[in-house]
Amino acid sequence: MEDYFYRGYYDEKFLRFLIKSNTNDKETFVCHGQGKIQELFEICQELHLLNPNQTHEVYELCLRQLKIMNRISETSGNWIVYPLFKVCEQFLHMTRLLPRKKKFEKRKVELLEECGRNIHRSFTLCLNDRNPTRMENRQLGVYSLANLEFEIYGELGNRDMCRNLIKVLSSRELMYHETPLKSHMVKFKYYVGEYYGCYEYDFAKSFEHLNDSLMRCPVNVPGPFRDQFNLIKTRILIKLIPVAMVNDQKYLNFRTLVETLLDILPGPGNSASPGVELVDFLQEKYGNLIQSFLTGDIALYDASVRRHQVFYLQQGVYVAVQRLRDCVVLKRLKRWYARGGNAGQSVVALKGLCGVLRVKDVAQIECQLARLIAQGKMRGYISHGHGAVVLSKTRPFAPRASAVSVASGTSRG
Repeated sequence: MEDYFYRGYYDEKFLRFLIKSNTNDKETFVCHGQGKIQELFEICQELHLLNPNQTHEVYELCLRQLKIMNRISETSGNWIVYPLFKVCEQFLHMTRLLPRKKKFEKRKVELLEECGRNIHRSFTLCLNDRNPTRMENRQLGVYSLANLEFEIYGELGNRDMCRNLIKVLSSRELMYHETPLKSHMVKFKYYVGEYYGCYEYDFAKSFEHLNDSLMRCPVNVPGPFRDQFNLIKTRILIKLIPVAMVNDQKYLNFRTLVETLLDILPGPGNSASPGVELVDFLQEKYGNLIQSFLTGDIALYDASVRRHQVFYLQQGVYVAVQRLRDCVVLKRLKRWYARGGNAGQSVVALKGLCGVLRVKDVAQIECQLARLIAQGKMRGYISHGHGAVVLSKTRPFAPRASAVSVASGTSRG
């Protein structure tokens, strides 16, 4: 076993020895080393001998295994990153299983916090590698380990720890680097985009990271990984659809999404395939919202929000959906004005807009228009004394929205 550490490499056989499995295909190793490597070897052997129902004993061994792997990693090259991640992942899995036992069910939060602290030590160990050759130091592992931390902090509802994690990565200028583990980068970009969109309400940064995450997802995924990536795309799109409309005036073309998913799904049974079901799910939750965004139908928007507000709250996109109302109001104003509303005059009485926007209170209309002007979506100013809004005579409204193409990442009008 010590040969892996002396030569600096890993393979599937080594990973199977590190990770406890319920199957019988366990690997056999011999260790002639001493010290930390010998200790790791003995822990792995004990781990494989334990019954899976001995949850607490397995948990304790996984904790010991992670601690010794951290000590070994201090003097190892970046080959250790993925084995270290797998050990961290296993420890998180056992931490989630432990509260299912009555003895530990009240300690769920405490156990998750302890798990987060131990995984963060692995994260810090990788982050602080000072090897000047980037592709040889352990910083490549921060994205994989950060994903585990994001999962833990999400379960704990700890927004501050997510913020601290992103601040650390930003301060080291690691937010836009790459890792050879492409699927881990998809998740990392998703978690960062989710943080900015659902907690900080910085929709520009959220759109940047969520869109990047979506574009990194493969299209023609073979075999058993297809449904897994479809689910990942759905999680991304649940956040990206409202964020894109609010930030960049882009909307999802469902026909493009269907074509993209059908392209990777086989044969005549497409109607019952998971990919099509996911498209139907997104259509149900966001179809009317997108339609109101395109047509300026305020009543349709309000009805859609009332119907799905619990879903929007659970997914953390309610604020983005609420801010989308300004876009729907803007679309209604643009259509009304383009069809000769106010006889093409640039000075529009606020009272005259009550019927257009279906609002009785002039003050509410004034507030809505002020937001649109401040956001740069409408060009002009409000004359409070005259009870009117004065629009630009040349170009009173911002450019129209465009559809996002899931397949290529481009946009079209």
